[in-house]
Amino acid sequence: MRKFVFGGVVAVLGWSGLISLCYLPILAAEQAGSQNAAIDQPTTQEPISVPDGDFAQITAFLEKLAEQQPPADPQEAAAFRKSQAAAMRSGADKLLAQKLSVAQTDEAFQWKFRGTLIGLQSGDAGVRQELPRLAESLITRAFDHLDSAKSEELPALVQWAVMAVRIAGPAVAEKAQELSAQLRQKQEPGLSLQLEAVLLPILARSDTREELARRLDAFFADAKTALSREPPELETVQAVTSVLGQLEGLGLSEAAGRHYREIGGLLVKSSDEQIARLGRRLEGVGRRMGLVGNELELVGKTIDGKDFDWSQYRGKVVLVDFFATWCGPCRAEMPNVKKNYELYHDKGFDVVAISLDQDRQALESYLAETKLPWTVLHNQDPEATGPANPADYYGILAIPTVMLVDKDGKVLTFEARGDRLGERLAELLGPADKTADATERKSPAPSAEKGDEK
Repeated sequence: MRKFVFGGVVAVLGWSGLISLCYLPILAAEQAGSQNAAIDQPTTQEPISVPDGDFAQITAFLEKLAEQQPPADPQEAAAFRKSQAAAMRSGADKLLAQKLSVAQTDEAFQWKFRGTLIGLQSGDAGVRQELPRLAESLITRAFDHLDSAKSEELPALVQWAVMAVRIAGPAVAEKAQELSAQLRQKQEPGLSLQLEAVLLPILARSDTREELARRLDAFFADAKTALSREPPELETVQAVTSVLGQLEGLGLSEAAGRHYREIGGLLVKSSDEQIARLGRRLEGVGRRMGLVGNELELVGKTIDGKDFDWSQYRGKVVLVDFFATWCGPCRAEMPNVKKNYELYHDKGFDVVAISLDQDRQALESYLAETKLPWTVLHNQDPEATGPANPADYYGILAIPTVMLVDKDGKVLTFEARGDRLGERLAELLGPADKTADATERKSPAPSAEKGDEK
């Protein structure tokens, strides 16, 4: 059976707490199904009966069922999908009632997930009531197979537990913690971390600040052990970076900077260039988190190939703007930056833009069109490291990112977009001598950087 359902269901099934994945899509699927049911009033269909049999016989039946196309009539199609989904779930239950290997159990869960997903999308209200039982089954099966599973089978068990946590949250958190502890005893810190990464946001809700800090210290101590292996497992890297991304939201910005720097320092040593590059970015994020109140180091090449001299900006208030031509929010913010440049440039305000574009021609066309009156830096050396690659050096993970720098070259704030930019400039440089454009546009939210476009 093709392994396509598990990842798809991760995007649909989830818990509504601090876990970022997936609860709203469930509601959307249910609401869409309910709306369709209200409009179309789909006809009923006789339940599809799954025959008894061994693993091969039942899976063969389910595969044929999955290939069946729904009727052309929308009402009949909706009824068929609902019945088809119920049969997939029923067939999965018959499989799970048998004595199965890890691989067979995983395939049975695939059918269960697929039937659950289709059921939610078809508006079957009873499917949601099955989710707690599904979560319990997932975590129980992980324990059942833990002692006998081979090392290559353990990741499947971890994925079952991860899904259980995403579905049921606190209801299975205690069991998931126990499973994580047993994985550490088996000398599987990477797999333990993958589970802990999903548990942390849940446990953070009831932890005191001190308890959370201790839990995070233990997590990152294990992370350092796991990531010291060469090469580090991609899944473990992803788990650790996902926790790093949650630290600021948990109110732990100071600790976040330290953990970013330490984990980044480990990853930069990897022989895998992609992981090493990620490590440089993570080190950069930690560096950026400590910038407020400290001097900004900035070097590079201007768009016309000249060496940039940051010292010439001392004595000015400067907006350092990381942008790209493919970033919609960046382009939308430019009129606001230009307006404030016109209002405050004579009073000592300047802008330095740093382009993350890989497409030099696109950047040149944009600059020719917009005629930006300030210096634009562009790194054309893909091998550049350190300050010569500002995006990596300061861990720019989303754009636009801006830094407002004072006359002494120290970063004041990262919150200097939209109305806030003009407000801060007025505080620092006094009221503008000119009249502001009354049609100022609001600034959209930052856009996540796309892949490797830099």
